[in-house]
Amino acid sequence: MTTSKDDFREIFDTTLRTAGEAIEDAGYAIEAYKAFSFCDYQADHANFSETDPLEALDDTIAEIGGENTILLEADGSQIQAFMNGEISPEEIIYQNLRGGVDPVEPMVDMSDYGIEEPLPGFGTTIDYAPFPDDKFLINNHETQPPYTKEDARERTEDLEKALENADLNAEIEFVQ
Repeated sequence: MTTSKDDFREIFDTTLRTAGEAIEDAGYAIEAYKAFSFCDYQADHANFSETDPLEALDDTIAEIGGENTILLEADGSQIQAFMNGEISPEEIIYQNLRGGVDPVEPMVDMSDYGIEEPLPGFGTTIDYAPFPDDKFLINNHETQPPYTKEDARERTEDLEKALENADLNAEIEFVQ
């Protein structure tokens, strides 16, 4: 079964909005919805955050258009499935368009460490892979004092539980 462009857009929009509502219901504010795609081997990517998931997706698609090169990742089994008519070429493209929800972060004054600008307390990312996994990956990239790694673990577990309570597939990838 192939997935049309309209179906993909609906899945992307509905899933991110459901995730945003679940995160807000768990007591976290949402800063933005995001969409991104990797554009080259240096991991540069088109990355846009908006208040609307489809605006972020449209901005990302516009950015990767024209003369930009986009990396399409597909493993051998996916190429085989495509060749056997089990998946469409569109689905290989869709799996390379990602989304996410950016929760509001507590900002930490780092002036005692010689850093002028406040930093996010946790560096939380909630990324969404619509195809083929339909999964959210939750990460905390760098916990800043006064927060601890245990605080970060609690936060990511709380976010994971909120997504799972909304019947969304979620997994904690790492906590630092």
